[in-house]
Amino acid sequence: MTLSEIKELITPPVTVVFSTIDKSGHPDLRALTLHYIDDTGMYFVTSNTKNFYKQLQENPYVSFACEVKEIFFRISGKIEFIEDDIRKQEIYNDLHPILKSIYPSIYDRGFTLLCLPSGIFKYSDGFMPFETHHF
Repeated sequence: MTLSEIKELITPPVTVVFSTIDKSGHPDLRALTLHYIDDTGMYFVTSNTKNFYKQLQENPYVSFACEVKEIFFRISGKIEFIEDDIRKQEIYNDLHPILKSIYPSIYDRGFTLLCLPSGIFKYSDGFMPFETHHF
């Protein structure tokens, strides 16, 4: 399945339940917004001051789940930290105004752009078994 096909099923912004591993080796969940999907990946925003950021630095492998229109999704892979300011600005330009109020620019409050460029995508419509695809 391609990222374009995934974007037809999941139209950002979408709240997801995101799992990382804490420094004790235990799962750590939080709500996060999937802000953007294109042919290069799925994009999220955080601050480099948060525990979430530190956990991703230690272990960039993640999984998250969401439900959209009664279809359940589970996605996993390895997060990449986007350092390119041009790419950061492109994604920033499409962010929700509330997020822009938290991060007035890509240079404020530790703004960090995260990308999941590839991984495993599973989905289930209702109580049907999950279908598994790679992207």
